[in-house]
Amino acid sequence: MKSAVFAFCLGVMFAFAAGLPPRDAPAADGATFYYDMGNIHVQFEHETCGSRTLVVAYQIAFGAENQSSTITAYKPRIESSLFYALSDHLRETQNTGARSVQRIMLRAVEEALGDGIATDLLITEIQVLDA
Repeated sequence: MKSAVFAFCLGVMFAFAAGLPPRDAPAADGATFYYDMGNIHVQFEHETCGSRTLVVAYQIAFGAENQSSTITAYKPRIESSLFYALSDHLRETQNTGARSVQRIMLRAVEEALGDGIATDLLITEIQVLDA
């Protein structure tokens, strides 16, 4: 009975440890990490059909693994900056193209985080929904 309990506990420990990332694994030179920020929803007026909603799923690319805590700490500020930047952009141009949206978003993220943290912004999904 004791050996069965010991074997079970040992199996659980190995299964748990197998799912953990390695602790002291050095990052490869030039490695890029991504922080999933989820979605941002911005409503805007469109001249032909009333209001629309731009939905963008995105990730922030950064170069050092320890910078994820900085992005976590600044997440509310980043989301606020993105919302205002996209609202202004959509109010002025109504351009929902991925390139222009990505450029506006990256500029807002860099302003919120400061220089040297965000290396790029990856848009994983973009949708324009009619209201």
